[in-house]
Amino acid sequence: MEFLVAAVVLLTLLAFLCLLLLLGLTRRLRTHSERIAELEKHRHLRDSGLELTIGEFEVTRSDDGEPLTRTWLVGAESLVAFVAYGCPSCKSQLPALRAYAERGERVLAVVARVPGETPDPAGMHAALGDSVVLAEEPFGGAAQVAFQVAAYPTFYLVDEEGRAVAAGSGVREVLGARQPERTAAGAR
Repeated sequence: MEFLVAAVVLLTLLAFLCLLLLLGLTRRLRTHSERIAELEKHRHLRDSGLELTIGEFEVTRSDDGEPLTRTWLVGAESLVAFVAYGCPSCKSQLPALRAYAERGERVLAVVARVPGETPDPAGMHAALGDSVVLAEEPFGGAAQVAFQVAAYPTFYLVDEEGRAVAAGSGVREVLGARQPERTAAGAR
């Protein structure tokens, strides 16, 4: 009988130690998952080994009716935004987009006309101001296809050579993914 009691006590202690070890590992795994998620938010496309090849496209500027093509992206860093009229998340990003453009940065906003939504070009222009180059196209249009847009809002940081170097669903997220030397030097 004493042998059985000792075996039960020993097995109970062993089970308790295993439970403590499991809890410790779970806690550590959660901490690592949070760190990885934070790093992923600011991932630079070039550093990740992922590349987005921007295809050819043509959109029409809303202000003067002039066509814009992929070549507009070459020569200076640009922030390209894909938004939709009826998208609440898109609207929440417009002030940051406008502020970035008003600092003298190059910004192109492509507004998708989604079926069933009421377009409001005047409201969009008022929200973005004159510093943002505004273009409108149908849902699934050429620019959206060229950038492989899958959701709204989507933002791309394009370098001077016309390559997408960062992408995300928020202006600050994308700008936070800049190369360290560009971030340290400040934007222009």
